[in-house]
Amino acid sequence: MSAAVVGEPWRSATAAQRAQFKQEFSYLVTTTYAAALSSYDNDKVFFQPLRENFAGRQTVQVNSVIVRKNGQRIAVNYNVVRAGDKWRVYDFSIENVSMVQSYRSQFASVLAQGGMPALLTRIQNHNHKGQ
Repeated sequence: MSAAVVGEPWRSATAAQRAQFKQEFSYLVTTTYAAALSSYDNDKVFFQPLRENFAGRQTVQVNSVIVRKNGQRIAVNYNVVRAGDKWRVYDFSIENVSMVQSYRSQFASVLAQGGMPALLTRIQNHNHKGQ
């Protein structure tokens, strides 16, 4: 997921920069989406059956719908990749807005102007503001 979010600059990033980005980005995503998900209280989540045979496939999209108590329906889709004998989420979308594409768009100008060092500084400052 980290490489997909950063895009081309990921290839020239050092191992230390990659490790730092993974740590900071994980924190960013966890805190952002944990806060959003905490507003869901006894809502129902329905996973839709897979429409295709995924035997032998490396990637699959898993579709779900959150039904709020007020009847609002929110589509949440997960793109997963086979990693050995497990499946791992590499992107998800809420109402057809991809998390990877969203962050990639947000980070593009920072990367263009200052590369990985600037992006790392920006994310660290965001993650640790007020601490």
